[in-house]
Amino acid sequence: MVRVMLRRDIQGKFTLHYDDYRQVRSLRLTDDTWKALGIVAECLGMT
Repeated sequence: MVRVMLRRDIQGKFTLHYDDYRQVRSLRLTDDTWKALGIVAECLGMT
């Protein structure tokens, strides 16, 4: 399981605890591909 540390900024909004900037991206996957990724993640102990 991946744990993310959440902190609040000066305005009280949640911020991620990463040293580098990360850009949000999205993917479009077929159901079969999504299921295959789920199986691989489960085998590796990831969510």
